[in-house]
Amino acid sequence: MTTDKEKERTLHHLGSMLKNMPELHDREYKVGLNLDENTFFQKLVSEELLVKGVRVEAANYFRGLLFLDYLTGVIEDDYEICDKLVKTSKKLRKAEKELDQQHREASYMQLGAVIMAVGQLTKERDYDVQAIKQRYDAKKADVDLAREADPYYSALALRVYDLVDEKRAVLLEKVTSRTELQAVVFTDCALEMLETPEYRDGVNDSLHAKDYFTATIIALKGLNEEVTEEKLEKLLWEG
Repeated sequence: MTTDKEKERTLHHLGSMLKNMPELHDREYKVGLNLDENTFFQKLVSEELLVKGVRVEAANYFRGLLFLDYLTGVIEDDYEICDKLVKTSKKLRKAEKELDQQHREASYMQLGAVIMAVGQLTKERDYDVQAIKQRYDAKKADVDLAREADPYYSALALRVYDLVDEKRAVLLEKVTSRTELQAVVFTDCALEMLETPEYRDGVNDSLHAKDYFTATIIALKGLNEEVTEEKLEKLLWEG
């Protein structure tokens, strides 16, 4: 159980990180998003991913985009999976026309469906783990914590903190870069779906050892091993 003091320390660290973190882009959505949501995207999500328009359920939209940005920027190094997710979303949208009005959210994919779809789409990949590690290291630039968090970035820190399960959110106190932060969110999302103790323990042990890269590889392998067509179809169509 996370104590109030641990949470306070973590939020202070995250607030300072976010304030000092350089923006990835200056893209701004004037309709539909408020100021801190735009700042979230500018600091943590690549413009290339944003323009793909992957439809993730509103309740987990920010979490889903961080999961996908880490996947595409570090693991995959391209956006092919996003294109495939958009096609799946269009299939759902077409199907929803036959549903009652109360089911009009169908084309927005549940986060669990996105996670397991990634497991399915990457199942046959012959990954070069060394190449992934090189991308990870190249992007893992520590943030200079020269400035203290102010109320605006403290509020943004709470938004980020709440993206991670309470049992693991305190781990965010130890991250020192945007890439490490994304890795924690990515693996936390995977843990939500993983059932095999071997994979769950491996991811958790690596996270607590601050070995976020190894946690990433174990999480991805676990998703690849556990996904089935039946499980994915159920998540896509039944939620």
